[in-house]
Amino acid sequence: MKTRKARGQVRRFFRRGIACLLALTGVAMAAVNAGVPLDWLGNLALVTVSTNSKFSNYQPAHKAQNQAARRQSLKLHRMSQVAELGRWNDEDIREHHQEMVELLRRAVTRASVSGALPEGNADA
Repeated sequence: MKTRKARGQVRRFFRRGIACLLALTGVAMAAVNAGVPLDWLGNLALVTVSTNSKFSNYQPAHKAQNQAARRQSLKLHRMSQVAELGRWNDEDIREHHQEMVELLRRAVTRASVSGALPEGNADA
């Protein structure tokens, strides 16, 4: 009985932990960049909740210096490379967005062709 209870606790912990450990962070800030597509995939990266809370109020160039955060996400690392050059504007966000959308489309197509996805999900 103790083993079953312990397994249930571990499963609940991991389900809760996954939800609590990850957060989306935007590289450009809303207050500074009104009118920029801030909620586009090109401006978002997945990081831990604690990193997101420490990260959120800084300018993109300052965020790019956070090596620990960059190690959490290859996408954030790529975005930071641009921000280190002193850029991260509308054009950069849109360009990165298009790169990521194309990357995801290719991955879904490959998965669909290989049979890893059920029929009809390639356009999802």
